[in-house]
Parts: sequence; structure tokens; C-alpha cells
Amino acid sequence: MTCLCQQIAGKQMELAPTCIGHLWIFKGLASDDVQELSRQALRKKMKKGDALFFQGDSANEVFLIKGGRIKLTKVLENGTELMLDIRKGGDFVGENMFSEEGEYPVSAVCLEDTLTCGFTRSQFEELVLKHPAVGLQVIKTLSERISWLTTQVGNLAVTNIEERLYRILSNVAKAHGTKSKKV
Repeated sequence: MTCLCQQIAGKQMELAPTCIGHLWIFKGLASDDVQELSRQALRKKMKKGDALFFQGDSANEVFLIKGGRIKLTKVLENGTELMLDIRKGGDFVGENMFSEEGEYPVSAVCLEDTLTCGFTRSQFEELVLKHPAVGLQVIKTLSERISWLTTQVGNLAVTNIEERLYRILSNVAKAHGTKSKKV
């Protein structure tokens, strides 16, 4: 059977192989929970120039970009608009939804026809009530992410270039390396 995302996107859009249930925020979930996340997710097909959300909007949705590209921008108090990032298929936006009554700190606008897969806040809360393991896993992975970000900020405070390089390489090894027996 073809993925629902593929049916909605059609043949003209290349989709990322990442499924909403396999995002870093949901890592470690049982396959039944992953399937339920995928089944419950809302798919949206948007046109070039459409906004997913604007800076200051209530953060009520989270999105996996299945296909297309999205530009993230921030408007400063003096009116200057900064382009912060361009997200593509497989990337995740709107994680501010997980904080209570948060606002999106940036705007997200489609640079081309785009397909997203995600959840509204109320839909996700209902899903967590029915599948508590999902909520526990989100808490665990967000806690790990906070620890990682704290380490990254700490690394920026190190002024010695050798120490900073050592910390960066250690983090890369922890994230992407494999453990082996000492020789």
C-alpha cells in the first residue's frame, strides 16, 4: 500500500523517507505507537508562498516537512528581517507547540509546493492520553535535547581553541561514533 503522504503529494513531489513516527523526538517508541502517530497525523499540501505560521502566532501545530522547502525568518524590533534557515524534506518545525501556550518565535513560509505531516496541540494531547508512552518519550527526548544544547552553549564559553575542538569532536563521536574494545 502506498503511503498516504505519497498519495496526497502525487508523483511530481519528491518526499523524504522520514515518517512522523521516526522523528528524533519520538525515538524509541514501540512500533504500535509509531503506527498510531503516522495514522493520526494531519497532512497539508501547501503552495509556494503559503505561510505555515507567522512569528508571534500561537504555537498550536508541529510539522514534519515531507516534501518541499520552508524558509524560517525572524523580524527584529527595528524591523529588520533575518533569514535564519531553510528547512527541507525530513526536517521538523514548530516544536514550540510542546511548550504551554507558546508562540512561534519565527515565521515559516513555503519556498515551493510543500507537503507537511504533523499534529495540532489538542490532537497531540488526545493522542498522548490514549498512548502515554508517546508523552513519556517526548519528555525524555526533549530532556536529552536540553542537555545537548546546554553542553553546546558551554562549549561556546571555552576560549581555548584546543579545548573547544576537543569538545566538538567528542560530541560528534558520541552522536555518530560506535563503541569498540580498547586495544
